[in-house]
Amino acid sequence: MLGDFSEPAVFLTVLGFLVSLALWVWRIKGALFFGMLASVTAALIEGFLVLPAAPFAIPEGLDQTAMQLRFSHLDMLGTVMMTVFFVLFFDVLGAVHSVRCLRGKPVLPAQTERSVLLCSALSGCLGALLGTGAVSCRPESAAGAADGGRSGAAACFAACFLLPLLFCAPLMKSLADMPSVMASVLLFTGLLLLREVHMTGKEDVTECFPMLTDLVMNPLSYSIAAGFGCGVLLHVFLKLFSGQGKNIHPLLYVLSVLF
Repeated sequence: MLGDFSEPAVFLTVLGFLVSLALWVWRIKGALFFGMLASVTAALIEGFLVLPAAPFAIPEGLDQTAMQLRFSHLDMLGTVMMTVFFVLFFDVLGAVHSVRCLRGKPVLPAQTERSVLLCSALSGCLGALLGTGAVSCRPESAAGAADGGRSGAAACFAACFLLPLLFCAPLMKSLADMPSVMASVLLFTGLLLLREVHMTGKEDVTECFPMLTDLVMNPLSYSIAAGFGCGVLLHVFLKLFSGQGKNIHPLLYVLSVLF
């Protein structure tokens, strides 16, 4: 939906998005950050965002989540593991590709893929033991890489800035309640990712149709799993009925049955 431009959230999102686009065209570093800043500033001036009286707080509650493992539902373990695995696996691969092939040119060495997968696996395990949701690198990392952050030092630098946010939970919660702050960044990052879509083998409908279906069904269904499932099912269906069944990976047959 386009939305009602008389609504503050829509207006603030468009404002941040346009500011980011303008600065990006002018090749100003940090365009996305300044777009977010424009949204926050406008929201503060108009009174749509009210900062908490006590913006800082000592982190607490880790003792209630860390290592609090439960084994009462082992019958669901296999399903949960497969679901989390596939979601994270394709998220990480998407992130690696979006960063490595930015603007159609490799900006990271190909051998870093194994390191990224290992890092993501270890961080996911650690996050689970600490009691948080699945931890993974995201395709939105392309935004940082596009702004010049393409090294391990850049990641460590960003992490150092994220650590103090542990003490800013009330402030972060107030910003999170204003979705337009992040919405403009997500829109902009989506454009960056779409630039990397290449229709390889356009003449082969068994390849391009499933990819387009996946690309369209993700936002329409508001579900990565639904979009991915539709793409897999269509891929296997077209391969089978075009006489290319031998080219289908056995894993795709398993996934098709599951979906």
